Amino acid sequence: MNEDLKEEVIEEIRQEVTFGFNEEEDIVVAIEEMFYEEEIDTDWLEQEVSKIYNQRKEEAKQWKRPTDFDRLVAAFDQLNKEKIVSLHRAGYTQSDGIDDAREVASEVRKKGIAPFGYCFYHTQDLMRAVETNNLYLSFGGRDDVGIGKDIVSILKQHGFETEWNGTKDTRILIKNIVWQKFPDGEDYGMNRSMGLLVG
Repeated sequence: MNEDLKEEVIEEIRQEVTFGFNEEEDIVVAIEEMFYEEEIDTDWLEQEVSKIYNQRKEEAKQWKRPTDFDRLVAAFDQLNKEKIVSLHRAGYTQSDGIDDAREVASEVRKKGIAPFGYCFYHTQDLMRAVETNNLYLSFGGRDDVGIGKDIVSILKQHGFETEWNGTKDTRILIKNIVWQKFPDGEDYGMNRSMGLLVG
């Protein structure tokens, strides 16, 4: 492995560890899949992931609770209970997130639940949030503006500073969010949303 490749891999490891959704072993697999065309030294990769993962684990012990992510989970859980499909890290792009939200809505409709709308952030949003402390949320539904107002209201109840111009064409911005998350054994994916929607 050349030094440029090592630096690129380490940057991806840092990013994945910072996101905080995947355990150590899952990060190794994800990095191997990402660099499947390259000759990655597995022993070196596992050591680097372990080192960066454990550094973050130590940092997490010093975080003040609740973190902004804890509050975001509480807000999204409340939105799901109010029949707005709300998803964390829904795919990589906007279209991925919409597909995930539609899949959740389709599954819960089979159980007699008709969601009013959706709300999510995807991996690219998360990348920007880590860098800028600004997290954009996509949303929509039967009444786009009404859904937007509900989301903003609930975010404010949980202490978030938001920015939104009140139109369906502009995403909701959570300002000054500090991304502090570390794997905790919880499932923050589509199953969590479905469980809360169905109640």
